[in-house]
Amino acid sequence: KNGHLTINKETTSETPEGGYKLGDTISYRITATNDGNLTLTDITVTDELTDDEWTIASLAPGQRRNFNAEYVVTEADVANGSVLNVATATGTSPDPDAPDVPVDDDEVEVPVAQNVVLTVHYWIGNTPAFPDFVHSYPVGATYRVTSPVLEGYSVDKARVSGTITEDTVINVYYTINSYTLTINYVYAATGATAAASHVETLAYGSRYSVTSPTIEDYKADKATVAGTMPARNVTVTVYYTTTVPPEEEPEPAPVVPEEERVPDFPPEELITIDDYLTPLGFSSLSLNAGDCIE
Repeated sequence: KNGHLTINKETTSETPEGGYKLGDTISYRITATNDGNLTLTDITVTDELTDDEWTIASLAPGQRRNFNAEYVVTEADVANGSVLNVATATGTSPDPDAPDVPVDDDEVEVPVAQNVVLTVHYWIGNTPAFPDFVHSYPVGATYRVTSPVLEGYSVDKARVSGTITEDTVINVYYTINSYTLTINYVYAATGATAAASHVETLAYGSRYSVTSPTIEDYKADKATVAGTMPARNVTVTVYYTTTVPPEEEPEPAPVVPEEERVPDFPPEELITIDDYLTPLGFSSLSLNAGDCIE
């Protein structure tokens, strides 16, 4: 006569490629089999990893019982790189000479993805633009990191993403943008073009200073257009006003007193006198040929 228990343990969850990750759940099935020829009693099955415990009142030869357990992967498991789970049991045999039942324990070990590090450098040329992004991920994890925005610059990778399987370093580069400066020159009085526009392309943050054209007899409201190029196009209008004084008005005619004014007769009131027979009262007057007296 002999009593004997065999414990089998297996995972019922599918092991991910690269191993389980932090926070993953591992599912187990534990099977207790009486492979002796005596009926066993007071059987206790224990999962050492989960601390689960099950009891079987009686198990006849050839009978088996199944139990299920679950375990969540911890940071310690990630550091170890695997999870080891052992299942065992105890029982009582009716054989008075051997009341303690011999048990074949079982264990199962599954891989756990260990952490790897993602490092992202941000550069302007050879100068760091931002502090590095450094983060630890389990092997096989997906990462998606958005690059910081830098005013006046374009970035070659707006975000970095992928699946990490080993320590990874990624470089992100920023390039300065250029914008257009336009200066228009117009006459203030009419809005007509006074001179050809000044147009140039400048890098963000560049200083500029442009002297306004000289136009004879006109003055510009901005002798110089100066500033620092922002992260946008800039348009400036310079207005010209004339420097020639307006023509002087003629002096008004003097005012003649009423009593001294010459009457202003209408044409129809003018009278022509042609009286050759009336003596004019001239005496002792001699006239030579061609002389005329009126």
